[in-house]
Amino acid sequence: MNYVEPLKNKEEIKTLDSYFKQQNSRNHLLFNLGINTPMRVNQLVKLKVSDVLDKEEITVIVGRKVILFPLGKKLQKLIKDYCLDKKSDDFLFKSLRIKRSYKPITENQVNKIIKTASQECNLNNIGGSSLRKTFSYFYYERTKDIRSLMKLLNHHDQYFTLQYIGKNERFYNDNFMEWEEL
Repeated sequence: MNYVEPLKNKEEIKTLDSYFKQQNSRNHLLFNLGINTPMRVNQLVKLKVSDVLDKEEITVIVGRKVILFPLGKKLQKLIKDYCLDKKSDDFLFKSLRIKRSYKPITENQVNKIIKTASQECNLNNIGGSSLRKTFSYFYYERTKDIRSLMKLLNHHDQYFTLQYIGKNERFYNDNFMEWEEL
């Protein structure tokens, strides 16, 4: 399995967002929910309409902890529009292949959806896990709070978390470049 990276700039996000917007509303919402919450792909595919519709926050299970994570106005609107013809006990992301499917899409399908989109948009090393990594990358960029990010992700090692969000050698090199001699 290849290592996937987060999307690290708004242009890449806009490119994929436009791609999914043109493709279908399910994948568009999946992408937006994935990059705006700390949820893993296996958690996203298990969501039901009742978990997110008319909610201002979403329940995210991290290890043994339960976190209520806010849903922004944009996400709330996407959810509301997407769920107009859905029942509350429906899976949020149902399979489109089988007409009368009551099953959610699989993690493999999510990976394929994201990977195909990224290839069509000429983006490399992007897959299903890139959604959560993108959230994590921008969370860290905005807050610089590695400890709270580690809690959100249920990580126990700071180095691992920095690697996870793509802040590895380049991160350290940038810090050294700004270093002033004493």
